[in-house]
Amino acid sequence: MLHSLKSVVLLLTLITISVVVSLYQALFTLNLFRDHSETFTSRQIAGALPKISGKGTHSTERRRGENGELEATTNYRDASWIDNKAEKSKSWLEDRTALELDSYRYLHHPETVNRTYDVWQTQQLRRKVLRETCDSLRDKHRLRKAEVPPSHLLVDDRHRFVFCEVRKVSSIAWRRVLDALASAYPAGHSVGGMGLRRLGTYSAHQRERRLSEYTKFLFVRDPMLRLVSGWRDKFLVGPQRHNYQSSWGAKIRGYSKHRARNNSSSDSVHGAQQLVLSSSAVEDQPVSFTEFVKYLTAGPPRSPLVRDMHWETYNSRCRPCLVRYDFVGHYETLGPDAAAILNALDGRRQGNGNLRFPAGRSDSLSVARQEFPKLASEDVVALAKLYDVDYELFGYSMSRFRNWLQNASTTK
Repeated sequence: MLHSLKSVVLLLTLITISVVVSLYQALFTLNLFRDHSETFTSRQIAGALPKISGKGTHSTERRRGENGELEATTNYRDASWIDNKAEKSKSWLEDRTALELDSYRYLHHPETVNRTYDVWQTQQLRRKVLRETCDSLRDKHRLRKAEVPPSHLLVDDRHRFVFCEVRKVSSIAWRRVLDALASAYPAGHSVGGMGLRRLGTYSAHQRERRLSEYTKFLFVRDPMLRLVSGWRDKFLVGPQRHNYQSSWGAKIRGYSKHRARNNSSSDSVHGAQQLVLSSSAVEDQPVSFTEFVKYLTAGPPRSPLVRDMHWETYNSRCRPCLVRYDFVGHYETLGPDAAAILNALDGRRQGNGNLRFPAGRSDSLSVARQEFPKLASEDVVALAKLYDVDYELFGYSMSRFRNWLQNASTTK
């Protein structure tokens, strides 16, 4: 009996020792696996990092692995997305540069347009820059969130096009051409003497369908040349100059006097001189370009003059990031661009095949050459800020404009 008891105790002891040894081996093996797993994860991340270019192009986070331990992981999707954005940004800058060079080359050497200009190849570049710039502006939250299509867009249902009329970009010539194009409309469908309708006269569904299905186009020019052309027409030589002078002359001069008084508090001599000059001005004397620019950039922000359609920004007037324009014409290539879009609509003209865009156009270079040197540097900076989005959207550049202006002056 005693012998049997000793045997049982010995057996239990051996079993206990066996269990302890097994547990120790299991824990040892688990630790080895854990160390190997963490080392592998670190190597995997280290090996991936050289493949990701640029600072901040990857993100590392901690998560629970299958073994319950925290592991480091890399968000490769975010890194790839940022790489793509960087590549797109580089391509966008290259496209913008190419477009800017073309624009100012044709401004400075208009005689080369017919020899070297490719309408449809340039259209691809202009639309690409426009779309990429719109994407960039959205990313930077520089566009209004609650945009609606402009109600003033001109619509021709018969020829299925939508046109954004921009004043001081051959707008009168375009109205005459489009009037001739739409002259076959039945009586009663005319708007403003033309066979056209404003987009705002349609229902929401009808507007959406036309913006989706019709050919949409607009014409633009360097914003500063358009600005000086608008000022010259409305305050200097145009048929409406007396109306603009009587409506805005006193307000603009009053603002100039107010600025002079403020300046006199910090610089009594200079301020007094400005005040004397402003006070001695005759009321019916045309508003100078300098006075006009100062009021436009630093005057009352809600002034109707700022929103006047003759110098309203392209972004505000045509909403090019909302309306997907199919054709973007430039003033410096007006002849071939106008011919191209009219030829594209040729199948819808019904007998107007001889329609041609007028060859003549105004040139604001001489006026710009006289007026821009009179502006103070802060006024030029203010103008660049006011029209910065327009410059970005359509492949123009304030710095290239000033360089072009200087080159044009030296070759006068």
